[in-house]
Amino acid sequence: SISATCWPFRVSRTMDTMQAPTSECLSSRAWLMLTMLAQFLSAQKKWDCWIVWLVVNITNITLYLSAGLVFMPIVSALYLLNGIWSLWTWYRLYKEER
Repeated sequence: SISATCWPFRVSRTMDTMQAPTSECLSSRAWLMLTMLAQFLSAQKKWDCWIVWLVVNITNITLYLSAGLVFMPIVSALYLLNGIWSLWTWYRLYKEER
């Protein structure tokens, strides 16, 4: 299962060997860290959080398409459009305040 492969070093049933994390596991961890960074920046009301959200949404679209899903890439594309609009709006407000 996916959750079993995501432990940093999982001990096999015989306890003889250690298995290193898979690249799939490492990429999901990177995606999780980007999502948490975007959430943190959003909570701090930083306009550059939208840049991180754009990266997260592009990553989501790529992952969903590679998994063969149809509906979720559309949802993520809408989030991506929202992120582009929000980045532009927040940046414009930032420029006006300066």
